[in-house]
Amino acid sequence: MEEALSARDKADASRDSAPMCVADDAHVIETDTLDAQAVLAEALRFARERLVASRA
Repeated sequence: MEEALSARDKADASRDSAPMCVADDAHVIETDTLDAQAVLAEALRFARERLVASRA
């Protein structure tokens, strides 16, 4: 299954029309060692940080 996912990701990233890629201003959360709650906590922390900064 991992091989199939890697092949799909490679195909998605290299297609001519709308290739999948990380946006230049994206906030990437490395989820390899995090459970779902930790990922959500990081996403909320980042969103709150950006909201506060936008109000300054």
